[in-house]
Amino acid sequence: MDELNCSITELELSALQAITESDFYENGRESVLWDYSVYDVCTIPSRSRGGVFASLSTKGIIVIQEGFVVLNQTPKKGADNKYWSAGDLNFGTIWITPSGYALLDRLGLIDLNGRFTKTL
Repeated sequence: MDELNCSITELELSALQAITESDFYENGRESVLWDYSVYDVCTIPSRSRGGVFASLSTKGIIVIQEGFVVLNQTPKKGADNKYWSAGDLNFGTIWITPSGYALLDRLGLIDLNGRFTKTL
């Protein structure tokens, strides 16, 4: 597992906490979430939210995978996403990487199930 040596902002922590507060965060550290389920509970203003999540992705703390709708053709993008299927209504997915969990563990912010131990 790669160790992340990066700083993390209060807004980024808020975005990570939103991930753990999604209704679909049922499998703790193994959870892969629909992006809309995270954005629905995220308190970051929408004009700033994209940049915050992009920053977390760039740092390797989360993965954001876009959903694609492909009708009657061989899928190209998204084919390796197990939650993606051709011809269906598709949404993006988002999850915290093992390195991201290691960073949160080092900071003492989450429990063994991957939930934040305090409200930010």
